[in-house]
Amino acid sequence: MHSTTRLTVAALSFALVVAVAAISLSPRVQAQEAPARAEQEQQAAPTQAEQSFSAEGELVRVNLDLKTFAIAAADGQELQFRFTDDTEIAGAQSGVEGLASMTGTHVMVEYRAEDRVAIATKIEIRPRA
Repeated sequence: MHSTTRLTVAALSFALVVAVAAISLSPRVQAQEAPARAEQEQQAAPTQAEQSFSAEGELVRVNLDLKTFAIAAADGQELQFRFTDDTEIAGAQSGVEGLASMTGTHVMVEYRAEDRVAIATKIEIRPRA
């Protein structure tokens, strides 16, 4: 019986050591998993570059060489945008070249923010309300 008691004590001691080790490692494992979990959550959330915004105002100027334009919003603030070859132009004949001759016209701009630059995805000529 004496050897059975020793075997039981040894088994319980081993189980206790394993339990303590598992408990002490748990925060480390969670800490290592936290950055991976945060990265997955960040990838799941839409980035600012993927988000779409819109603005309306009067077309102030168009610079075809720099591929930029500006509008004056209703609050008087001037908003600067950049356009690309993929920017959709609605309501202007001859695309961007036609838009360049339409300063003073009311426009609605859909855009995305990319590295602190507003990139127009669509420019729509709108009649004044």
